[in-house]
Amino acid sequence: MDYFTYLVSGYSAITGLLWLIAYWFVLKQIYAPQKINQVNAPEPSSFPSLSVLVPACNEADKISPALQSILKQDYPNLEVIAINDRSTDQTGEIIEQLATQYDNLRVIHIETLPDGWLGKTHALKKGYEIAKGDWVLATDADVCYKKLALRSIMAVALHHDRDHVSCIPKIKNNGFLHETAFDGFVSLLFSQQNIEGVSDPESDDYFGFGAFNMFRRKFFEQTRGFAWLRMEVTDDMGIARMLRDHGAKQGIYYAFDQLELQWYGSLGKMIKGLEKNSIGVVAHYNYWKGFLIPIIWLLFLMGPLAGLFSSFTLVQILSSVVIIASIPFNVMASYKLERPLLPFLFSALGIFFPMYALIRSTFACFKRGGISWRGTFYAVDELRRMQRVHF
Repeated sequence: MDYFTYLVSGYSAITGLLWLIAYWFVLKQIYAPQKINQVNAPEPSSFPSLSVLVPACNEADKISPALQSILKQDYPNLEVIAINDRSTDQTGEIIEQLATQYDNLRVIHIETLPDGWLGKTHALKKGYEIAKGDWVLATDADVCYKKLALRSIMAVALHHDRDHVSCIPKIKNNGFLHETAFDGFVSLLFSQQNIEGVSDPESDDYFGFGAFNMFRRKFFEQTRGFAWLRMEVTDDMGIARMLRDHGAKQGIYYAFDQLELQWYGSLGKMIKGLEKNSIGVVAHYNYWKGFLIPIIWLLFLMGPLAGLFSSFTLVQILSSVVIIASIPFNVMASYKLERPLLPFLFSALGIFFPMYALIRSTFACFKRGGISWRGTFYAVDELRRMQRVHF
């Protein structure tokens, strides 16, 4: 046998073993969070005051049902602050109309963005400045809350004595490819985060999810605040990092029966949405990494398939085991995450879609020398210098 045959067989064997380790690690992370409805948490004798921050930019098609689902919550001492961040559609008018119907809705309109700020972090800062609650919840403008969601989640936070709680909602997608691409994205996310460590006070791990990021004000007041995150695209993870740095006890939960989110309307919109910040989140604004990471993932994904054609029986057996093992792995993962099984079975192939978005994001950033968000251009050197979260 020639050198090339040994090389390919070695590559297949190594990637096969890495796949088995990845199955084990990712499944551990997926099963680490509890589901809110499976925690036997008694209601407290009194609920703490809560301020909900809802930043919105051009969310006219989603803002009304999402905001109303929060405003209709049966939660005492609830304050909702909607921040209209320079919207060019009807978002501002819709929020103002809702304010005439709900006394606990406060509205902020942002007309201009200061230099050196991303729109969302600036909007969160402006909302936080007028918030009065002992707890603060940062949530997205397209998340819909089921009945009693806030009471249920707060009861769990107090029962487990958490200072920062992040919840993953039930996420809806459109079509088989969209589902598969999302499942691939989820697998990537859990492969990069030690979710198990989030609830361990002795661990340095942290996690924040933009759909539901709730924290005690007294801990956030000790941090460097939103000004420190002013150019951080993963503001949710940045909040989590600051809170963990100041000793906050953190928890992450599945809130499938409490929260619902339509994550982009189609596969095309998903790729376009990921394209705007993948270069920063995944590659830290490094062009070489932005182009190299998809190639590495491609080699990682193709290893077991190449091993099926190896001249070595052991490599063929290992590759077969890896491919067959993907079935129970995906079954268990889809069950825990309450995802449709058939698209999840192809989640490994779904990884190609976020990788494609990363390539597009890298090329666009390289071509422009930076990134445009919400009509504002940011130079890549400034984004690198101000980045706070590194996965």
